[in-house]
Amino acid sequence: MISAGKRQRVIDVLAGNKSGLYTDGEVISICMELMDNEDERLGVWQDLPKWVAERIVSRLKAFADTDEIVTFGSASPTEAKARILNLKAWLVSRNGV
Repeated sequence: MISAGKRQRVIDVLAGNKSGLYTDGEVISICMELMDNEDERLGVWQDLPKWVAERIVSRLKAFADTDEIVTFGSASPTEAKARILNLKAWLVSRNGV
């Protein structure tokens, strides 16, 4: 199940993309962040348009445990990598990556 606030955030981000406020890459990153909460992950995933889901799968297919990442103050690189790998493992378990 997805919270109303999270569902609205997905709607707002997609509208912002359509109006030029967010790039496709920013939409993908934001939607991946919205999937951090395992209790709401499936609901967010099911709300995403196909193009966003496909881009997330593509990004996660290319991401490996050995990759280095850079964060800009929102989280430590170690925490961010753990979240990305957790999301990738979830998608693998669903046969998505």
